[in-house]
Amino acid sequence: MCREMDQIYKEGREEGRKEGREEGRKEGREEGIEIGEKRGRMESKRENAIAMAELGLSIEQIAKVVKENVDLVQKWIAEGMALAE
Repeated sequence: MCREMDQIYKEGREEGRKEGREEGRKEGREEGIEIGEKRGRMESKRENAIAMAELGLSIEQIAKVVKENVDLVQKWIAEGMALAE
């Protein structure tokens, strides 16, 4: 009887670990996708801000359009202009 109980316990523990790993991987993938999408949106905003600056829009106008603060937009534009040189 003890061996049977030990086997049941061992199988239950292994199944629990397997389910835990699968759930962890799923959560990790979802989090990774979310982070990637967020980075992509920010990169798009940065590229658009630089393009708008090249068209002559003011920093304030650009910040309003991309819905980010003026300091961040200034940083993006400064970096973009430095790379263009």
